[in-house]
Amino acid sequence: MKSRVVKSITLMELILAIVLLGIIILAATSIDIASVSFFKSSDFKTRVLNEASLIMEHIQKNALQSHGWLRNQGVSPDTGGSYDYLRIRMDVKKLVDGNMQYTPANFDDDKWVRYYYDRDNSKLMYCNDWDESSGNCDGDEEILSEKIISCVFKRDSDRDPTVDVNITAQYNPGAVACGQDPRNNPCVNLKGNFLLGAHSFN
Repeated sequence: MKSRVVKSITLMELILAIVLLGIIILAATSIDIASVSFFKSSDFKTRVLNEASLIMEHIQKNALQSHGWLRNQGVSPDTGGSYDYLRIRMDVKKLVDGNMQYTPANFDDDKWVRYYYDRDNSKLMYCNDWDESSGNCDGDEEILSEKIISCVFKRDSDRDPTVDVNITAQYNPGAVACGQDPRNNPCVNLKGNFLLGAHSFN
C-alpha cells in the first residue's frame, strides 16, 4: 500500500509570510502618511501664496490709478512707529458743467487710499478713502491679511516712476520663525515693482 504525502505549510514559511506581509503594509502606510503630509504642506503654502498675490494685485491696480506730479506726489510710502504706510492719490470723476469728468489739473478734489502694515499684529489694512487733513479713514477700512510678517513700501527717489513692494507672509505668524518649519508653517516672499499712473516728473 502506497503512503500519501500531505503537503502543508511549515511554521517557518508561515512566519516568513507574516513578516513579508507586515513589511508591505508598513511601506504602504508610510507612503500614505508621507503623501498626506506633503499635500497638507502644499495646501498651506498655496493658501499663503494666494493671499499675498491678491494683495500685490490690489496694490498694483491702485498704483496704476495714481495721480500727481513732481512737486505734488501722488504716491507716498512712509514708515513710522509700529506702522508702514503707502498712500496713493487718485483722480476721481466730479460734476463739472453738468457732466461727470476727471479733473487732472485740480488735486484738491482727489481721493487718497492708504495701505498700512501693523507690524505688531501681522496685519495689512486698506482704507479706500483716507482723509489727509484729519489723518483718519473716512471710507471703508478693510483687513487684507493677518498673515503678513514683513511689508516694505519704497521709492528710490521722487523722480522714480515706480513703487517697490516687498511682502513676506506666513501661514501662522508668530508660531515659529520664518523658515524653521516650512512643512507646517510655510513662508512666502513676493516682490513687486509697480509703475505709477498719471505722473509728471518734469
